[in-house]
Amino acid sequence: MACGLGGIVDREICRAYRQVCRTAVRVFGADLEPQLMLRADVKNLLRRNELGFTKEKLLSELNNACVYLKENVVQVKYEESRDTYQIQLREDLQGKVIDLRTKEDFLAEMERLDERERRRAAKKERADKEGGASPSGEGQTTGK
Repeated sequence: MACGLGGIVDREICRAYRQVCRTAVRVFGADLEPQLMLRADVKNLLRRNELGFTKEKLLSELNNACVYLKENVVQVKYEESRDTYQIQLREDLQGKVIDLRTKEDFLAEMERLDERERRRAAKKERADKEGGASPSGEGQTTGK
């Protein structure tokens, strides 16, 4: 009995895969695109099993995926009229709605994080070019 996983016929794997799909439906609600993407990605990983996981490891990872989705994924929607983002918490997460920062604040914070990362990368690159010298200048002599 195949379960739509392209030749995978193990009942426990099929059951665990279907549980991931059901969890995705609960987590993403009417947002079909992430549901379908998740389903396709999991299906491809199971078909290929490039890491050579045992059946027990696959079952464990599928279970972990369900737990991760339930505990770490929420839907965020942009409220254009108020220029804010809102997190729509599922009923199992107490059904509350939390306002986030304005779009501009959010984008400014992302830009600050990107700039900080660019500076770190440039600093590391300079240090690598100088032959591994410390970015802080330790161990360098001035020639005085």
